[in-house]
Amino acid sequence: MSKPAWRWANLIILVVVLVMNTLANVLPLNGQTTGEISDRYPVLLTPSSYVFSIWTLIYALLIGFVLLPFRGTPAGRAAVERIGPWFFVNGLLNSLWIVLWHYDFIYLSLVAMAGILLSLIVIYNRIHSGGRPHSAGELWFVRIAFSVYLGWICVATIVNAGVVLLKAGWDGWGLSPETWTVIMLVAAAGLAVAVSYRTNDIFLTAVFIWAFVGIGVKQQDLAIVRTPAYGLALLLLVYLLWTAKEWKEHRESYY
Repeated sequence: MSKPAWRWANLIILVVVLVMNTLANVLPLNGQTTGEISDRYPVLLTPSSYVFSIWTLIYALLIGFVLLPFRGTPAGRAAVERIGPWFFVNGLLNSLWIVLWHYDFIYLSLVAMAGILLSLIVIYNRIHSGGRPHSAGELWFVRIAFSVYLGWICVATIVNAGVVLLKAGWDGWGLSPETWTVIMLVAAAGLAVAVSYRTNDIFLTAVFIWAFVGIGVKQQDLAIVRTPAYGLALLLLVYLLWTAKEWKEHRESYY
């Protein structure tokens, strides 16, 4: 497929994703909403329900992304073309995950989620290999859009893995669910720093903070999880403020 054709493919697949996600909860698909299925698996890493409103922001930014090559600058179009087929692949996997999740193919849903994550890693690397953004549209609808999306899918993959382990009846190798939750929170915080450090990505870090606070809210009555969740959110906030200065200096040199 030619590079210009990808803008149409991206537009179409995003429409498919939006329709699939809407119908999945409006119909709902297989008689159960996405949240109802999640509630059947009380994984301690699952954040409070309000946290999932981040999808509204993600989809708003992705709408800007698919429209950017139609109305944006040549540099913006080049940034979209640099991503190539990977957004289309991501959309297919997103739609597949909805079907697998709603029809209780929980194990396979993790495979689809891993595919979503891998496609976003490729997209993220391609975006950052292209140098600095040359317009506000490119900054918001390419760079920031996929930073937020990748950050959230990192969190979602960890939660999805937790659901699979719970469904499989994993005994935690003798450790309690609370202990494993704290271990995974620390690992997730380390992942946030590892991914964002190279690019001073404050937006990806902000997503992890948003999720950690949501986990603390959800586990308000469980101090062994609540305290580390809030504590790590605070540490990530300090890290974010530390990296924000350098990000601001880079931003002032954009476009």
